Amino acid sequence: MVKNQAKETGFVVEKIMDKRITPEGKVEYFIKWRGYPNSDNTWEPEENCDCPSIIQKFEESRAKSKKRGEKKPKVEEIQKLRGYDRGLP
Repeated sequence: MVKNQAKETGFVVEKIMDKRITPEGKVEYFIKWRGYPNSDNTWEPEENCDCPSIIQKFEESRAKSKKRGEKKPKVEEIQKLRGYDRGLP
């Protein structure tokens, strides 16, 4: 869980960058970790996130943006190599 990771490994949620719903209908948040570069941002399931105030702030901001008709900014995900580009034998 994100809460346990924070105690054990020093991961602390700095900001929620985005939200998505998986094909299975589960909510995941794209998390920016305090003290780590954006390349270390990760998608975490909602049930693992123990940061209700940060989630609330993100959801309120998102709702305001929708009311104003703003499009959400695209989150750049790390491009993972596919197929032969992975260099596997």
